[in-house]
Amino acid sequence: MLSSRPVRAGPIGQPRSEESAGYAHLMLSAKIIVCLCRDVTAGDVERAVAAGYTDLETVKRFTGALTGPCQGQTCDDAIRRLIAQLTGRTPDDVPRPVARPPVAPLRMGTLAARDEAPG
Repeated sequence: MLSSRPVRAGPIGQPRSEESAGYAHLMLSAKIIVCLCRDVTAGDVERAVAAGYTDLETVKRFTGALTGPCQGQTCDDAIRRLIAQLTGRTPDDVPRPVARPPVAPLRMGTLAARDEAPG
């Protein structure tokens, strides 16, 4: 059970009592951002894994991580390591999502022309 007492940190930020240790971990993981584009925290990833999403593709769909402007270029490795740690696997055992490039190249002007067409 969580105590109503405030968590007092030790000399290097660790909680002093074992009773508050689990609570302090949740507070810290809720503040560690692992996906800067979508503001996904380590706590969000922990909740996804606890809900049964144990691979990168399903964590991506559950949290929105890896879907920002960088398309996972900056957060992929950190999230894979976190999933591996939470599930007791190695990062190599957590596969990356499959890249799905377009079937054929498409000019941006073609897309813009579609928006401007009357209709």
